[in-house]
Amino acid sequence: MANEWLTDVAGLCGVHVKATDLSPEPSWRYMPYETMDGIIGTMIVSSAEGGMTDLTLPLPAFGPCRIYVGMACFGNFTRIKLRLGGEEQWRLLNGQGINWFPECMEYLYKEVNLTGQSLEIRHASEISTLAWIRLENMTEQPSCHRHHCVATMDGYWTDTLASYYDRIASFSGGNVERLQFCLGESDVVSHFTTKVGTNGFNMMFGSHMTKLHYDITKQVNKLREEEPQLVPKLVDFTHRQGMEFYGSVRLGACYMPGTCIYSEFFHTHPEYHCKTHDGTPVARLSVAEPEVQQHFLRLFDEMTDFDLDGLNLILMRSVPLIAFEPAFCRTFQDTYDISPLNLPEDDQRILALRKKMVTDFFRQIRKLLDDKGKKRGRRFGFSIDVLATPEANHSFGIDLETLVAEKIIDSLEVDGALMKRNHDEKIANIDYAYFGKLCSGTDCRWYPKGEDNGSGQLLPKMFHDAVSNGASGLFLWDVCDHTAVWPRRWETLTNLMRGVEPAAAPERLHLLRTLDGFDYDQFTPHNAF
Repeated sequence: MANEWLTDVAGLCGVHVKATDLSPEPSWRYMPYETMDGIIGTMIVSSAEGGMTDLTLPLPAFGPCRIYVGMACFGNFTRIKLRLGGEEQWRLLNGQGINWFPECMEYLYKEVNLTGQSLEIRHASEISTLAWIRLENMTEQPSCHRHHCVATMDGYWTDTLASYYDRIASFSGGNVERLQFCLGESDVVSHFTTKVGTNGFNMMFGSHMTKLHYDITKQVNKLREEEPQLVPKLVDFTHRQGMEFYGSVRLGACYMPGTCIYSEFFHTHPEYHCKTHDGTPVARLSVAEPEVQQHFLRLFDEMTDFDLDGLNLILMRSVPLIAFEPAFCRTFQDTYDISPLNLPEDDQRILALRKKMVTDFFRQIRKLLDDKGKKRGRRFGFSIDVLATPEANHSFGIDLETLVAEKIIDSLEVDGALMKRNHDEKIANIDYAYFGKLCSGTDCRWYPKGEDNGSGQLLPKMFHDAVSNGASGLFLWDVCDHTAVWPRRWETLTNLMRGVEPAAAPERLHLLRTLDGFDYDQFTPHNAF
């Protein structure tokens, strides 16, 4: 049964129709096709109006299999929802077109140990298509992954709980072991009611906001009002999908012009702002200020009342944590009997004190997490997303050596950012050897950022560099970009996690010879869009 094609989808669904039997009411349409390489079958296509009945496709297979899905792309994207019988959640799969031509592309749907289930099929978005299902025998059980990924997910882009479930389910199945879900933009909280920070994104800027952020603001505030138990539901669902759930906080997201982010604490306490060497305010809160530390500790205390598995702090794009604000200058003057403003910015004494103050703050976070963990009977994890090199981290007071040696943190997610003025963010900046040596022989795991141009062709080199230096897997920034938008990238990640060679997923393009009885080889029914 290896590589068996189930091409006549309409027949296998138990629905036998002729073209004349199609109702004018919203329904699936059945379109015969033939590809240039000899696949002949019946494609099912949904309409834009919705209202399609769910279909069931028996899968004549038992044992470990990969399930591949053939989709024709009418326009840039088509979407379809699939799930195996007995599963709780639908999984959303996107197909990509070629310059708006509806050729057939094949994508990996999932690895699974089949026991004779049926595949359930549901319409999604404007157009859903399904041309075939291909089952491929596996020699190993699907759960035998050697490595895993840590993935981030923004706490917006959707206004329904079901949409969050769709997104989370789309990357379940083995590649990702931990979801780091953004619960706080600095202390602006949009997913639960906070007594410490600012509740919800702020509509006060109105037409002065970008349309994107205006729409985001309406969405997240609407969802928070409609789903008061949103965070517990997301945590529980993520656990049921086989992944850990870390609450993530963007420490530096205090204020951005033209957006919905408005931290009341930040705006009412200008005396707590970071300042440059010449005294110019920076849109960051300084953790040199004891009041700022206590403010965030109270916020983290609130967050960890939920059944989180850990706390994640996003530090890249959030620095500086401490610069030259009065609290730092006073402490420096008391310590060294000289003002730091009379010294070069990179004076080693300035860097040393900055490291000590930032590390002391992280020690307090670790103590908070340990105290909360003892009460609930298990440890809270603590991870930080950091810059690409030791020099970049040290310049902002992030003392990685101490954080790892004292077991303050449990994992490092390494970004390609250096946080220079020219925004030089690229994977090539990551010092793999340094992070490998830093974490070797410790309990701290590390994950370098993995990304490419969407095809997945660049991921194998990154992955090899990572695991050869002791990484536990890859760090996926905005995980939904790796799954629903780029299906080939997801298959490549699956191969890398399981040690399958060659790792890079091929482009399974099947050009159409005929579609719906018309020639498609020489004269395609393309309408010049």
